[in-house]
Amino acid sequence: MVSVYGTDKEDVFVMLLKEKNGERKIPVLIGPAEAKMVAVQKQRILMPRPFLYDTLLKMSKQFDFDVKEIVIYKIESQVFFSEIVCCRGEKEVAFDSRTSDAVALALTFDAPIYAYDRVFQQIREVLPGEPDGHYAPSLNLNNWPLDKDLSGVDEKVLVEKMKEAIDKELYEMAGRIRDELKRRQS
Repeated sequence: MVSVYGTDKEDVFVMLLKEKNGERKIPVLIGPAEAKMVAVQKQRILMPRPFLYDTLLKMSKQFDFDVKEIVIYKIESQVFFSEIVCCRGEKEVAFDSRTSDAVALALTFDAPIYAYDRVFQQIREVLPGEPDGHYAPSLNLNNWPLDKDLSGVDEKVLVEKMKEAIDKELYEMAGRIRDELKRRQS
């Protein structure tokens, strides 16, 4: 599972990767452009012009290759290192990549994302976090996880937070709040 949320710093977002059948998490710090790209790919939003990842998907069909998987293989100085594993027939090739790009590509190609166990160990050493594995420092709008249950939040607060999300270009969060407000109206 991939979530993106803001932090207390305006230009810093967290892309949180959660283990499919477990509780371990990988928090990757990314910039606003990367956050937008991941959010667009995750929600499969159609843009007026194709993003690079959409173009690569079209190219893969024309040149008969696929993205087999993404592998996050190390963390060094709080930077994650990833590989994109592509295949064409029996041939496989791995390409070094920024983790945010690799994840956006995985979302586009519906490719699995893997991480070595040692990466989770390194995360505990470098980013100890809280016991529940949550790495956001507080619960203001900038760092609400996108999977936060909004059903118990007052409607006036939601309207205010949606405006704030739009102003801060947190479009994925604004969309979630909008959906909650629409759910309440039906």
